[in-house]
Amino acid sequence: MEFSGRVVAVTGAARGIGRALAAAARARGATVVALDRDGAGAEAVAAELGGRAYAIDVGDPEAVAAALAGIEAGIGPIALYCSNAGILERDPDPELATSADPESWARSWSVNVMGHVH
Repeated sequence: MEFSGRVVAVTGAARGIGRALAAAARARGATVVALDRDGAGAEAVAAELGGRAYAIDVGDPEAVAAALAGIEAGIGPIALYCSNAGILERDPDPELATSADPESWARSWSVNVMGHVH
């Protein structure tokens, strides 16, 4: 895929794999939009890459729809959407997945599964 002059949006872009995806897209000439619930982290990545940032929670379908509409209206059509965001909630014992309460499981589901749908 040719990235030059195209818009690439990456969720979970404030760190890790998302940050690497955003950097790789920029290196290939894309205009990068960093999306992350860590707004300051997304802003830092966008500033580093000369792109834009949106603080969003991909578990919130309305927030995702608003961000995508804003990107397309303000920057241009999204050529590639990298749905990378993910969370791991295992409280109170991070070593034991079964220690998480139902709300934590629901939150994980909303981000790790439904975030890709939204």
